Amino acid sequence: MQRLDPTGRSDADRDLSPYDGPRSHYILATVQRTGSTLLADTLWDTGVAGAPMEYFSPGPLVDLFQRLHDAGLWERLQRWRRRRERAPVYIGEPGWGEREVRRYLCLVERARTGSNGFFGLKIHFLQAQRAFFSKGLDLAAFFPGARYVYVTRNDQIRQAVSWVRARQSGVWDQRSPRVELAPLSYDFEAIRTRLAVIRRSEASWEDWFAKSGIEPLRISHEQLMAEFEPTARKVLRHIGVENADTVPVPEPIWRPLSGPERDLWAQRFREESERA
Repeated sequence: MQRLDPTGRSDADRDLSPYDGPRSHYILATVQRTGSTLLADTLWDTGVAGAPMEYFSPGPLVDLFQRLHDAGLWERLQRWRRRRERAPVYIGEPGWGEREVRRYLCLVERARTGSNGFFGLKIHFLQAQRAFFSKGLDLAAFFPGARYVYVTRNDQIRQAVSWVRARQSGVWDQRSPRVELAPLSYDFEAIRTRLAVIRRSEASWEDWFAKSGIEPLRISHEQLMAEFEPTARKVLRHIGVENADTVPVPEPIWRPLSGPERDLWAQRFREESERA
């Protein structure tokens, strides 16, 4: 089994053999800091679930768009970027509609679908909002018959703390390069803001699932950490992999960041919230 290089997931050497047959789609719907990247990397490493990643995250979007699309459309997007003086580029920029999204997905799916026809996508609600919902586009219509896995975190305060610390440091997980950074600074308002975003995003996902008649497989961060292999196999079964119970599931080569300082921040936030 070839393990996924934890860097450069948008690079050409991470592409799979071009695939033009029928596809089985699945969506990892989530919010930041739930362990969904660890799950996606593991599914990729099994070799039977395609190459799931955040194809609507700005970094991969720019890398893949530039590599897979013709130069003319890329140059046009760059002009929008310079005019708006925004970085990075999002697929939700003005000028992106259904035609552009479908074109992008067509090329990405051809390069990132497994030989057994599975194509996976991990998407945060804010990405779905920008790329689909704010444009009046229905995410489900782009992936007919897709299976959905909804990844959340029971302890939302720790989730918000993790998000704030990652934003301050630029270190999002154990794959991130280690650099000398200024000491992190506890920020009650920043944590409260991230917590509100998490709660709004989860409520929005739930509302969309209900309106779309979708019942996803629900996975929590805590469940994934406590029962890693059984949880990964549960996901493989849910998305329809035939040999889900026998395919090798590799031990993760990295784990989400943790530590006593995170616990202290979470406890301090709880105490300050009760007094507020």
